[in-house]
Amino acid sequence: NNLVYTFHFYEPIHYTHQYASWIDMGEGGVYPDPRRIESFDGEWYTALFNSPKIVDDESWHWYEGVMHTVEDEKIKVLRPTVVGASGIGRVYYDSLVLTEYDESGILTDTIFFMRAEESEAPYFWSSDGSGTGGTVAESGREYFFIENVAQDGNLSSDSWRRVARQGYSYRLDGKMRREAASTEGVAQIRLDFETGEGPVLTRGKDALEHSIGKYFAWGERTNTPLYCGEFGLMNHCFDNRGGLDWVRDVVDIFKSSNIHFTYHTWNEDNFGIYDDYGSLPDTTRANDALIDLFTRLLGGETSVLPDGDGKHGYTLHIRDGEIGFSQDMMGKPLQVYDMRGRLLYSFPAPAGGRLSLGDFGENGIPNLSPGVYFLRVDDGAALRFYMP
Repeated sequence: NNLVYTFHFYEPIHYTHQYASWIDMGEGGVYPDPRRIESFDGEWYTALFNSPKIVDDESWHWYEGVMHTVEDEKIKVLRPTVVGASGIGRVYYDSLVLTEYDESGILTDTIFFMRAEESEAPYFWSSDGSGTGGTVAESGREYFFIENVAQDGNLSSDSWRRVARQGYSYRLDGKMRREAASTEGVAQIRLDFETGEGPVLTRGKDALEHSIGKYFAWGERTNTPLYCGEFGLMNHCFDNRGGLDWVRDVVDIFKSSNIHFTYHTWNEDNFGIYDDYGSLPDTTRANDALIDLFTRLLGGETSVLPDGDGKHGYTLHIRDGEIGFSQDMMGKPLQVYDMRGRLLYSFPAPAGGRLSLGDFGENGIPNLSPGVYFLRVDDGAALRFYMP
């Protein structure tokens, strides 16, 4: 009954940790971003297998993809993918571009543009475990590559996914070249599609609430106090990338859920409110905008329980499984709160100056499931007790 469960929150990781050198993280975009998918419990559905295939020579060529109109309601998500298959040698890929067109065929937006230098590490897959894929440096640039795949292989990333809109059309273009001229193997820049029953949540507050809600739901179910021991952002996120909006939304969700929290971190080069690790904080190197935000968001916040008016000095004590209170409290409302500060029940203090834990569920006193609770009389001091 003296435990508080803690968790850390850095979602979406490719946004909060963008350009983090220790995990090889690339550019992570902005917040919010209604195009970028952060939560979707789906699966691969189909793909444009008729996308143009690589030619035989070893020069760079631009490949214009197949235009496809989304008319299948099962299609929820678009996933740009590069393919290498059927005994392919090494192939390079660059400058992937996904464009969207409305029902009239008018270009609405370039919803995806990706080079290897700007991408988080993509995921390589092959049907038989053969081959490799990823990013590689060549001639001062980085490129995506796949090589030596015997059967079927591809390269993609969850961060590349985009929302599919019914009735709209999409085309994925890009550049490819072989390392050496050959007629062996197949390579494509291909648009894949995913399906699923759950909601498609893009980068924004709804996706954050969905992620934090998993912790909150567990705390609700077990009547367990929760504490977020770390949440924060790389300093890059505050360079016109929406870092303040992310912090504001996360704090708002924590406060509305009565989850206590600590921002990571006070004084450090990567995440710090002050970025001069190894010395005392230097106010000339402070994230002033973040300090101002926390001042506005947290000013005056003190207790998990509602404030009383301070006019009464009622006190409670507990001994040998009984809660004791003075005679002047008879008939006053006893208030039971959970560990999140929510009022569960209110009932008159029983006669005799004693309330046994065994009385809960008896004589009109509400039943309590096992857990930790606060008991208070009117606006007096609160007593914490454990219901076994």
